[in-house]
Amino acid sequence: MAFVADTTYAPQLLVFRGLTEWPSLSEQVAVYGRLTGEGFLNINTFALLDFRQAVVPTPTGPDAPTVMAGGPRRRAYVVNTPEQRDFITAMQERAPRAFELQAFGSEADAVAWLFAKRQAFPVTFLDQPGAR
Repeated sequence: MAFVADTTYAPQLLVFRGLTEWPSLSEQVAVYGRLTGEGFLNINTFALLDFRQAVVPTPTGPDAPTVMAGGPRRRAYVVNTPEQRDFITAMQERAPRAFELQAFGSEADAVAWLFAKRQAFPVTFLDQPGAR
């Protein structure tokens, strides 16, 4: 699996698409470390992660280190299934207080939530309305 970020809008926003499984802790640490070192990820960076094609991990759910892993503190996950949504909810429950995670059915809703507390973000990277 490739856990690769689109850095077009970094450091404001990192976009991860085409995720088919949950990345391992070591993979997350490596990717987030590289993004931080290259100036694409900082304490104010948000993330949009498309998990619509992802298989939900083991029934025990995520642990706190997997949630933190050095990544963005405010993350919007685009999901398709109730199981994926439940997994994101479990992640939020285990996450440290500084982390905000939320599941959405569309990229547009996810981006709106990410930037609700800030000036609107240009969402030109989204497909045509209704396509996502």
